[in-house]
Amino acid sequence: MGDKVGYDVFLGIQETGMSQDLADEWREFVSLVEQRLERGAVEYGESTLRRSSVEILGEVEQEILDVMGWSFFAWRRIKRLRLKMKNVLMEISHAGP
Repeated sequence: MGDKVGYDVFLGIQETGMSQDLADEWREFVSLVEQRLERGAVEYGESTLRRSSVEILGEVEQEILDVMGWSFFAWRRIKRLRLKMKNVLMEISHAGP
């Protein structure tokens, strides 16, 4: 993976006081993206590099639609979890010591 100092500079950790946890999570995220790119290079070779810009943009569009679609389902789960959490907290506060 990339140079740790380079990521720290990119993230502005020293300048902004960004938490080390956030910086570590960013590094983990970048590592996962790098792994996906490496798997893609093994699976598809250089064929992707020979595709036209229009084809690549079409592929990007399809990926964005996939992400948006799955985001809806994630949002639904978060919404339900938030409601459940609210109900549990209300029950706890009404139960008293």
